[in-house]
Amino acid sequence: MLINAGLTSKKERLCQSRWNITQKLVDLINASDTPPSVLISGSATGYYGDLGEVVVTEEEPPHNEFTHKLCARWEEIACRAQSDKTRVCLLRTGVVLAPDGGILGKMLPPFRLGLGGPIGSGRQYLAWIHIDDMVNGILWLLDNELRGPFNMVSPYPVRNEQFAHALGHALHRPAIFARPRDRHSTVNGRIFSTGIRWTTRAA
Repeated sequence: MLINAGLTSKKERLCQSRWNITQKLVDLINASDTPPSVLISGSATGYYGDLGEVVVTEEEPPHNEFTHKLCARWEEIACRAQSDKTRVCLLRTGVVLAPDGGILGKMLPPFRLGLGGPIGSGRQYLAWIHIDDMVNGILWLLDNELRGPFNMVSPYPVRNEQFAHALGHALHRPAIFARPRDRHSTVNGRIFSTGIRWTTRAA
């Protein structure tokens, strides 16, 4: 019961931290005499939920679960800024890969020690994007008259086992130590799939 209560509390904080700041931005935009021409608002591939083997585009109906509810409300709030003066772009972002920090920062230590490997079955998907491509995508949206949701991911999602082996190869280390999925069912893994429970085949 205490564990479930803790998860519920953390889920609530996740929701409010995203919804509240977005609502404040929307209120400022709507109250402004000179609103910005574009609002680029965060979201995540968690919008779609766990769709297994389905290749997910922006038109794919989502699976109704917590991550979808979080992101759908987040996007709905952002869209309140939409007007003839302001267009809204919604970034459904996958796992962002960068040389420093982020999910790689958490994964590199065991991999460098030769203790890396897939999580669970390794069959779950990782919808990923390199940070440089993410930045270039945002710049492109700023410069073009587009609006609505955009999957900010590589067109080539990979399975967790493929990613683990590629990372091990890049580091010249084995990647054979599969780790039980349950060990990584932390709040981030269960709620937001930040590189722990990859199940969205977004492209």
